[in-house]
Amino acid sequence: MPSDPSTVFLRIVNEVLNHGRLDLLDELVAQDYVDHPGSEGREGYRETISFVRGIFPDMHMTVHELIPGPDRVAARFTVEATHQGEFMGILATGKRVTWEGIGIIRVEDGKMVERWNVSDMLGLLEQIKGE
Repeated sequence: MPSDPSTVFLRIVNEVLNHGRLDLLDELVAQDYVDHPGSEGREGYRETISFVRGIFPDMHMTVHELIPGPDRVAARFTVEATHQGEFMGILATGKRVTWEGIGIIRVEDGKMVERWNVSDMLGLLEQIKGE
């Protein structure tokens, strides 16, 4: 099991988020995981990913920068996807969208235990609404 925070983060991005491998969450995310702000517990994170991938099923996150630490990693990323499900009351538009974000995860015993994430949701909504 990987214990390096960068390895854990990149596996979550590449295997879980980009390819929908939710079966790997038991291996990569702690049962008592905490999201700031957001879901709690591994099952809450699983629901969040399922929800987002339901709206943006072809989502692909590209990591542009990783800043590693002994028990955490920070990353700057871009997500590209097609809006194919209802999002914040807006029905699927079929529009191709892109948003940027910065996230930090903390890892213990080879599993993500905490996550902080800020993404450009206003920019995403403007693209979906066509403004």
